[in-house]
Amino acid sequence: MTGISRVTYTSLAASSLRGIQGNLERYSQSQARLSSGTTISKPSDNPTGTVNSMTFRADIAKNKQYSANGDDGGAWLARTDSALQDVDDQLNTVKNLALQGRSTGNSDATARNALAAQVDQLRNGLIDSANATYLGRPVFGGTTTGTIAFDPTTGAYVGDTGSVNRTVGKGDSVRVDTPGETTFGSGPDQLFKVIDDISTHLKSDPTSLDADLARLDKVINGVRQAQSDVGARTNRVEALQTTAKARIDASSKAQGEIEGVDIPAETINLSMQQVSYQAALSTASKVLQLSLNNFLR
Repeated sequence: MTGISRVTYTSLAASSLRGIQGNLERYSQSQARLSSGTTISKPSDNPTGTVNSMTFRADIAKNKQYSANGDDGGAWLARTDSALQDVDDQLNTVKNLALQGRSTGNSDATARNALAAQVDQLRNGLIDSANATYLGRPVFGGTTTGTIAFDPTTGAYVGDTGSVNRTVGKGDSVRVDTPGETTFGSGPDQLFKVIDDISTHLKSDPTSLDADLARLDKVINGVRQAQSDVGARTNRVEALQTTAKARIDASSKAQGEIEGVDIPAETINLSMQQVSYQAALSTASKVLQLSLNNFLR
């Protein structure tokens, strides 16, 4: 014989309210996922996904920093390349003037003085280029705290031998400054020493210009070698930046797959939860009216 379990009005009401509350909670969760665009609002929603997401977030932040470092390093190198191009152009002009002075020889002091005056003007331009700065720091001055790499009056190097580096990838540090003494020479073959001698010899001793031209060629070769080196470092920075950006894209995609909401599917789910909630409300409103008190009225 099958017994009939006793169902009280109180238990019926409690069951209805639990159902309503459950539907409301699921409806609210679906609404929260759609409004926030993420499936994880707290770690308990998806513990494993939360850990993976945090790993991807850290990877994205790290590679964004590499990319930003690359932007800064690339700007350093671009400024240096521009300055070196200016120096190269001006040195070629100085060389042409020296060649003209040697051809003019001893017979035309006035012409040679005019050439020397042009060399002196170019020296001023060379000082400006050799003291080129990026964000207030001389690109040929190493890690000097000063604002210039070469003394404008004497042409002496006043920077230091320190290096400025930027980390553009994991374990990849690229030097972004260019050593002034290596680039522009030192001792008797230093750029401004050679320029000053050319100016002096144009005025008073044109027979020494051959030796000056040989020294000037050394300076020009040093500048061009520096240009080549800057170009190589620029390519390396760009390649590492490309790698960093690719990793950002990959990690962002993976993070999106973990956290992202499938909008069409979630929209359908929201509609279903809404219908379920409304059905629970409707059902409860009918069931909870069936009390003895209501019947006796």
